[in-house]
Amino acid sequence: MKLIELFEKKIFSLFEDSEVLTAESEKLLDQRFTDKFITTLKLGQKEVGSFIFTRYSHVENNKRIVINNYSSVNSNFRNLGYGKILLLAAIASADHYHIIFEKDNSGISPTQKSVYDSLLRSGYITQQPAFYDMAGFEHREWRLTTSGLDFLNHQIGSINFL
Repeated sequence: MKLIELFEKKIFSLFEDSEVLTAESEKLLDQRFTDKFITTLKLGQKEVGSFIFTRYSHVENNKRIVINNYSSVNSNFRNLGYGKILLLAAIASADHYHIIFEKDNSGISPTQKSVYDSLLRSGYITQQPAFYDMAGFEHREWRLTTSGLDFLNHQIGSINFL
């Protein structure tokens, strides 16, 4: 059995008849940030986790683009594949809002790295060629592949954009 089939089987075994996995995303208006949104994943009425994306220009020279991401999966839902679905939903949200999705500039945790690596190996996300901000810092955009979007749609249907 393929790894992704095992992953799908694991996810589907968690559902109760009345519980449906859903995602919603909201673009937040905040003068401190160029772009900001939050994507939330829920199983029935229970919040599984959330992903907050922020982009802003560095205050001192206004040339450096700073990306801060915060993602969290509630402890009852960890190590079950929900973090992968949450990241896919966040990347899809960025695309919907016409925002370039990037990893956090300050680095990511080993757990987050394993989520990115797994989705990359599965062919669900791809990393675009590097580009540089005016201060010379490298940036790389992450995008969903067609199979990544298909997998996400299979898991949650569509994202409810608020």
